[in-house]
Amino acid sequence: MKALTIWQPWASLIVAGAKPYEFRGWRPPASLIGQRIVIHGAARQPTQSELHEFRQILRWGVEEASNQCLHYEDAEPVLELTLLGRLPFGSALGTAIIGEPVNGFTVAERFGNRPKAGTWSGEANWGWPMLDIDPWAEPIPMRGKHYLADTEPFIHHRRADRTGPHGDRQHRRHRSARQLSRPHPARPIRRSAGPRHAHHGSKDGGTSDPWAVLGFTPSRI
Repeated sequence: MKALTIWQPWASLIVAGAKPYEFRGWRPPASLIGQRIVIHGAARQPTQSELHEFRQILRWGVEEASNQCLHYEDAEPVLELTLLGRLPFGSALGTAIIGEPVNGFTVAERFGNRPKAGTWSGEANWGWPMLDIDPWAEPIPMRGKHYLADTEPFIHHRRADRTGPHGDRQHRRHRSARQLSRPHPARPIRRSAGPRHAHHGSKDGGTSDPWAVLGFTPSRI
């Protein structure tokens, strides 16, 4: 499965259903339209200028969020976690299906915006719809790339690397100790399950197994 690396908090905003489009200067490959990809939050930290921008969104609410093509109700908790420094970085966060790309001007108009020509004519002239979001319960550490890349070669936290002489039991014990010694992993907060951003999960109603999505079957872990 391919992974798309996105700066934070934009990756978490997508997984939260707050950012329905990922903007790029190029169309997605035709072979990936309609296909599920992994949403990967980059290791890069937000700059002070970006943090100021996020504070402005929280200050001015729906109007400023719409200028960023965000749904404010879903974006608010993610941006609050961003300012607290509690977002996961360098991790796979979930999956989404890439829809048919839309011109950036069209996306802006859907949010009631009329941006200047230069704003959407370069790096953000294509909006990739992020559909059928499947957020994962826990982020999975993973290296990213500047382009769509296969997930397996870049996973650096395989289960096999974390098991000791006592196998999975020791792994679970050590992992629990690490979790207790650090803040609760920041995950986008979903306040409601309305039709626009309802969680779809797997066919049986549960969330898909992230390790299976990434290509790790029990015989390979």
